[in-house]
Amino acid sequence: MRYEKHRKAVTESKKTIDGLRADKKNLHAEYAPLQDMAGLIRLFDDEVIEAVQKVQDVGDSENLRIDAETDAAEGEKKELSNEIKQDISKMNDGLSKLHKLQDFRYGNKATEQAVAESKKQIGKYNELLNKLDETAVSVADGGGGARSADISNDASGEALLVHDDIQDCKKKSTSFLLTNDDREQLREGIRNGTVGEKDIRDIGSRVMSRHESLMRGRDRELTNLIDHRRDLIYQMKNTNNDEKKKELMAQIADSRQLENNIRKSETNDALFKQALGEMRPIGPKQDDIGQLYTNKNDPAAQQAIESLDRARNLLPTDWIEKSNSVPIEVKQVERGYYYKDSDVSTIALSGSGRGMDRVAYHELGHHFEEVFPEIQRLEHEFYNRRTEGERLRWLGFPYRFSEKTRRDNFIDPYMGKDYGNTYTSGYELFSMGLEGLCSGSYNLNKDPEYRNFILGVLSAI
Repeated sequence: MRYEKHRKAVTESKKTIDGLRADKKNLHAEYAPLQDMAGLIRLFDDEVIEAVQKVQDVGDSENLRIDAETDAAEGEKKELSNEIKQDISKMNDGLSKLHKLQDFRYGNKATEQAVAESKKQIGKYNELLNKLDETAVSVADGGGGARSADISNDASGEALLVHDDIQDCKKKSTSFLLTNDDREQLREGIRNGTVGEKDIRDIGSRVMSRHESLMRGRDRELTNLIDHRRDLIYQMKNTNNDEKKKELMAQIADSRQLENNIRKSETNDALFKQALGEMRPIGPKQDDIGQLYTNKNDPAAQQAIESLDRARNLLPTDWIEKSNSVPIEVKQVERGYYYKDSDVSTIALSGSGRGMDRVAYHELGHHFEEVFPEIQRLEHEFYNRRTEGERLRWLGFPYRFSEKTRRDNFIDPYMGKDYGNTYTSGYELFSMGLEGLCSGSYNLNKDPEYRNFILGVLSAI
């Protein structure tokens, strides 16, 4: 099917061969120099990666499709030239868009240092793109099926090198980290009213964009692996060379193993932690002293303590460090709750297994509202904007009649629960959001504004 579709495209392309020959003379002139990359390489646009992947796909497919027929080879050369020309144009378009994304940096010294280090890679990067450009011209000027196959192999190889180089640069230069000083300034701004919940939501939206980009990259990599494996299977079925078959079978097995590894290591949760981790360190340090539990050795509390410790793995590292010295008494009850007196905090969890983990995220949300009072100030502002004009209503069964909410359009009415609606009265916004984000008990994507608010708090406080 793929070969027939290609042959059809080749037939159609003959109508525009004269135009393509004229375009060929201007091919080099249309590739604008790729310069001033130091501040851009860290936030590489998806279109660049897609363009490189497309060149790789073209190279792989050409190896299978080009045969000894001179007419077909000539048409394939022309079409490949046109495709590579369009792909490199997409690269340039993607790079120009990166100029608009400088606000991601937050003036961070760590980012500046990472960008400076990436400069060492720029020379090699430009050289590889120039070679890719030359490959496009070679395809246009090539002299036959065998030559076209060689060129497509070169294009595929260069595309792989460019892709690897881009990934190396991105690892060194893509850094959205907010420093401790940055976060202290944000907290101070929240306290004096110069930083509001909208500013926090803006930060959260960037984390979400990064998470979505990571998921697209993973899905694209899996698609390419599967497509490449199909090509390998096709080659294996169409060769009589036993050694070649053995080699192809090994490549197919390696491809399957790589796919399994990606699916296990790049889950949505893992990519969420990675996206958030580009804003700040996440999870306990290796030498973490652990949370101070007042009843650590109580057998009745062990399941709940283990659940709380699991939940800590998705929380900011400096939050964990600040909490470690706060005495917490842990209980296992029918309905979870959080309570803070002058000396000791009480976290009571209900349920078991994943259900208890869900409650652990929720009650830890209340705990960190106490550790960082700025969270409640942000909740107060967010809550009043969202529920303006809303009257209090009973939450409904199975809650007590005294438990009231302002429903707004929250995913769950409990998110709007009222405790007096002051800066220090407490809210369910962060606790419910943290629970939904980390345990999946609520799909926060149904309320992007609320989701970004929670991501922003986790990133900026």
